[in-house]
Amino acid sequence: MTWTEKAHQAGVFLTIALGFVIPLSTSLTDLLATLILVLWFLAGHYKTFMDQVRNPLVRASLLLFLIFVLAMIYTPVSFGEAGKMLKKYRELLYLIAFIPFLSTKRHRTWAQCAFGLSMVVTLIASFYTFYFPLESLGKEFLGQAFKDSINQSFLLAVFAFGLMTHALSHINNKRYVIGLSALFILATVNLFFIVNGRTGYVLFYLLFIVFLAQRFKWRFAIYGLLVLLILNFLLISVPGPYQQQADQTVVNTLKYFKNENSESSIGQRLEFMINSYQLLTERPVFGHGTGSFKSQYAALAEAKGLKFKTVNPHNEYLMTGVQTGLIGIGFLLYFIFCQFKYSFRLIPLNKNLALGLAAITAVGCMGNSILLDHTPGVFVIYFNAVFFSALNYPEKTKDA
Repeated sequence: MTWTEKAHQAGVFLTIALGFVIPLSTSLTDLLATLILVLWFLAGHYKTFMDQVRNPLVRASLLLFLIFVLAMIYTPVSFGEAGKMLKKYRELLYLIAFIPFLSTKRHRTWAQCAFGLSMVVTLIASFYTFYFPLESLGKEFLGQAFKDSINQSFLLAVFAFGLMTHALSHINNKRYVIGLSALFILATVNLFFIVNGRTGYVLFYLLFIVFLAQRFKWRFAIYGLLVLLILNFLLISVPGPYQQQADQTVVNTLKYFKNENSESSIGQRLEFMINSYQLLTERPVFGHGTGSFKSQYAALAEAKGLKFKTVNPHNEYLMTGVQTGLIGIGFLLYFIFCQFKYSFRLIPLNKNLALGLAAITAVGCMGNSILLDHTPGVFVIYFNAVFFSALNYPEKTKDA
């Protein structure tokens, strides 16, 4: 076995392992991603760069990253500060490195299983910390395992969707379906009664609608939506994180639009997005430059006498737009469009999962900076590699 073959095998192992560590550790995720990039070079995959770029998802991610690079030319901040922002979008470069190590159907399946196993560990840790908390643990941290409530709720929502999709794809295997259904129930209970995260609630409902649209005729899909509405009203009536978040969302949204009260989390997010939109309109085509958001928002907040400043508007479209203008937003939308379009070239199971991934990217970018934030950013890029590597290496009945 040559050194390049050994490097490739090591890259395959680490790429699959990455699926396991994403929900568990930020530092391990960064370490494995860096090692995979090194192994990509040592394995000689850089020689197939042009072949990899023919993958529309790779092309879209590299173009989006290139826009941020070009926007460093006219940014008002220092090159070092712009570089720090560019580094936060490094996940866009990972896609081309992950794909060669996911060249077989078996490895792509193992990658999904690694993530699933990690989420089982997350569930166990979450329930344990909720029912057997440390005395020093604050009430607001109950049930949080390895990530904060926003990221844990995000991961739980996509995990639940994956479980439903896999279960119906193996409907004839009763034990498999029962096991996945049990995990789905645990994940749903953890999401709505243990974790305090609006992001997960929204994505769960979104993915439930995607699931219904994929699997059932329109009449049954309507029945499913009615069940979803009933579930929502039932959850609102039960004391817990979901009821608390639902009440606060309504009250604080109305309070903000009534007297611009931004003391709440909802009020701050609304204020951040409105002011970020104003910054976008100042330089709509090319934006203010990479890394400029912090300084531009601070200047606007000072001019308007605002109490709160931010480095992140919690909206990827606005974050991208303020820095790179409508051109950057266009390339972001192109990336999401490629997810939707090319998912239909995948096998049925991965097509359904990839459509769910496209949906959470499109909608998630409205309420969070999906690509900027580390955990969701790596997750989105990683599973784009898992699903769309099949465009480079078509799935066969048996792997060669």
